[in-house]
Amino acid sequence: HNLRGYLGDEVFRQAMHDVQTNYANTTITAEGFKDALEAVTGEDLDPFFDAWVFAPGFAAFEVRDWDYEIVGPTVVVTASIGQKLYGTTQYHNEVPLDFTVISSSGAVFETSIVASGLESSVVVNCPFIPAMIVLNRHNRLNQSRMDDEITLVPGETFNTILPYTQFRIYENTLVDSTLVRIDHMWSGPDQTPVAEDIISLSTTHYYNVDGLWPEGTSLRGRLYYYGSTVNDLDHDLIDGDETGMVLAWRPNATATWQVYWDQTVNTGSVTNETGYITMNTLEKGQYAFAKGTIAIGLAELSGDVGEMELYPVPTDRDLTVSGSAPGNSTIWFDVFSTEGRLVQRSTQKAAGAFTSTLDLSDLAKGTYVLRAMTTTGKLIGTRRFEVAR
Repeated sequence: HNLRGYLGDEVFRQAMHDVQTNYANTTITAEGFKDALEAVTGEDLDPFFDAWVFAPGFAAFEVRDWDYEIVGPTVVVTASIGQKLYGTTQYHNEVPLDFTVISSSGAVFETSIVASGLESSVVVNCPFIPAMIVLNRHNRLNQSRMDDEITLVPGETFNTILPYTQFRIYENTLVDSTLVRIDHMWSGPDQTPVAEDIISLSTTHYYNVDGLWPEGTSLRGRLYYYGSTVNDLDHDLIDGDETGMVLAWRPNATATWQVYWDQTVNTGSVTNETGYITMNTLEKGQYAFAKGTIAIGLAELSGDVGEMELYPVPTDRDLTVSGSAPGNSTIWFDVFSTEGRLVQRSTQKAAGAFTSTLDLSDLAKGTYVLRAMTTTGKLIGTRRFEVAR
């Protein structure tokens, strides 16, 4: 399949016919196959065989950054293309990739580029201003990624589970047709730069979220993590304890990883190494599972602290929290059992006075403690409350 992607359909078909005709009823080695293909195509196939035949593993490519300049009737697009690896340390070179440019109205321009090494820079002339860029959109190459595109239409039902990417998507508000693209990258995300409230970042996989989202669109996303067996992608990150599991996010591949500002972490039991995280407001960018800072002290959970109000109490589902945060902060809303076990974690941006609503529908009835704390360690307050149904 990938050889066909390198050579193109017509050359591939003719080459396979010629090689099978010329070498019928004989044996042939991988090196001999390469030489035979080169003889009938005139192509240098060292880059293909070095990457895909003589070395293990896979590669995947992503657009790390792009910009454009209008030059007369042409839009000149400059893009930085990054390469990620899975099961190998050898970068692929001279890889032909479909390069698809999509405008805000959905117009499509397609061309081909060649990428090599850790990072490549390409320049493409396009007939319109780009809104998004996709590599390998038609999957002419099998790479270490799984991808899915879905168009959401107001009033029409859709499959919320995107099976190829293990990503779930839900609508809050759809105002018009909305293209959503998810790339699940089976390779470790960049480990730097990272905010100080992130202790460790996944080294095995991450997600790219993009699309054409009309103004007023609001979506939710959900990702499940699995680490109970050594073959699970999140096994090493969880390491037997889900405490501190969060989603890290950044708007693009050149920005700093930070704790995602609007997420709810549902661990269930923190020792079964399985749970899920909901992005209550989904944004474009990169997402990776991570461990965030968390300090659990039973003493600080023993009573009400700080100027913070909860209502209604008791609650059967939603709990509204009001208080005040210092400056521009991201707040942890951590829910603990009375034994001090973290059962749910949410995040929210705040600057000064805030009011946030927490969805507690996954909690069993009983008594809990809510602690609000900035990701930099400033305690806003703790309050006891009850879930009654």
